[in-house]
Order: sequence, then structure tokens, then C-alpha cells
Amino acid sequence: MKTIKKVTRACTNVAIIGTSILLLAGVPCSQAAQIKIVSPSSYKDREGEGCFCSDSEPPYRYQQVFPAADFAALGNKPHWIVGFGPRADQSVTSPHTAYLPDNYVRLSTTQRGPGNRSPVFDENFGSDVMQFYSGPLTMVADVAGPGPGPKEFYRHDFTAGVTPFLYDPSQGNLLLDFIAWQGESPKVLADQIPSLQTPVVEDPLATEGVRGLSAIFQFTFVPMPELSNPQWSGGQFQFTLTGETNVNYVIQASTNLQSWTPLATNSSPNAARNITINAPNSRSFYRAVVGP
Repeated sequence: MKTIKKVTRACTNVAIIGTSILLLAGVPCSQAAQIKIVSPSSYKDREGEGCFCSDSEPPYRYQQVFPAADFAALGNKPHWIVGFGPRADQSVTSPHTAYLPDNYVRLSTTQRGPGNRSPVFDENFGSDVMQFYSGPLTMVADVAGPGPGPKEFYRHDFTAGVTPFLYDPSQGNLLLDFIAWQGESPKVLADQIPSLQTPVVEDPLATEGVRGLSAIFQFTFVPMPELSNPQWSGGQFQFTLTGETNVNYVIQASTNLQSWTPLATNSSPNAARNITINAPNSRSFYRAVVGP
């Protein structure tokens, strides 16, 4: 009979069954819905003083740092970023759609702050920098009519599918690196903060940039899933996945914690669901990540 015990490593739980390590699980997640957080937080409920307003925008690279303190609602725990969008300016008085034909978006944890980022783009990245999205992007602002701001945030349509980024505010600030290879047309009419010149901006191929004006963004987070109740029998591994309802989770396997292979995709109207997968290897790791 195989024995099961749990040990804790950093922010993960590992279930060891006999001589086989079979389960790598994230920190426990809440049963809350998606978490939406505005940064800079001081502009959550007030309009910025300017606007990125024109008919179109030429190709550009834009990099902005968001302070970890703005993400206190995450409770200093890792959460997946699954989307983001800028806020529409108060000059937008009816629904507005912006189109960006070709984009490359990266996210990173960084020790740089909004006021001490380097003009050299790559010097602002942390070690966990990763591609969040590559492809066309449509943004829609459902503005109901005229009136003072703040207005609604643009909804994002990442048609090529995102790779969720795991952000832990206890490890540093959040960096957004956005390259619009073909610019914007029609353009995003975004609320801006002229007094807060913290981003770095330049053309897409530049390695260094100049100071630009900050925009106000809303980021969408989902908690990490919790994997529990591991059981192994007859070459199969069963566990309970507790996460968000109606969210796709991809079960992945690895023999070395470096290369991961997707095994199954699960979506359920229930927060908790039982997962059974074949476990033929003598030593394997399993994890659940948010899928497209």
C-alpha cells in the first residue's frame, strides 16, 4: 500500500505517493469571482487630466510600472492575470471600438518603481518576464452617453488567446510592456495623467525610450486553483481541483518541473470537481493552470 504525505515548498504543496511525486498544486484559492483592480489606484474613482485622443496612432512601444501596493486586494498572494484594459476618456460619449492589428504584450514582476524605471526597456524586466499575448487586439468601451468621468474601461478581445501571467505582489511591482507593431486605427481614446510621467515610450524597435504619460488600467485576476485529496490506484491519479466556476483549467504533467505537457482541459459550473488522469510514470508532477 502506498503512503501519502504532504510537504510545503515555497508557495506550493507537493503530494508524495510512495517514491513518486505526483501532485504540484498552487496556493489555496478563494471562491470569489474575478478580481478587477485599477492602477494607479489614486485614480480609481476620478478622471485623469488628459486624453490619448486622436484618430489613429503610429506603431509604438509602451512600458508602464504599476506599484504592488495598488494590488492589496490580492492579499499578497499569487493570482493569474487574464486580462487588462485602459479606461476611456470622459470625451468619449458613445460606444467606441479600437483596433490594433498586430501586438506583442509581455508582463513581468519588477523591482523598478514607477519613478525609478530605466529608459532602457530591457533593464526594467524581472526574471519572470513572459509573453502574455501576441496577435490582433480589439478593445471596446461601452460608454452610455455624455457626462463627467470616470468612464468605463475598454473591454479586451484577445482573439489569439492569452497566456495568463502569475503575479505575486509580495515579490515586486507589475510591469506591462506593450508593442503595437502597426499602431492603432481607430485609436484607443484613453484617459491619461499628464502629471504622472512614469512610462517609457518609443517606436517598436527602439531599445531605449523617453518619458510618456501614464494611463489608467484595470487588470483582471483569477485566484490560483487548489489541488487536494490526492489518491493513486492502478496507474491512475485522482485529486480534487477547487477553482473558479466556468473557467477552463488545463491539467499539465512534467517529469522534471521544467517542461510541461497538457493532458486534459476541465471546465465546470462547480467550484470543486474531481479529476482522474493516467499516471504511468514512476515520478511525475502535475499542476493546473488557467487555460484560454
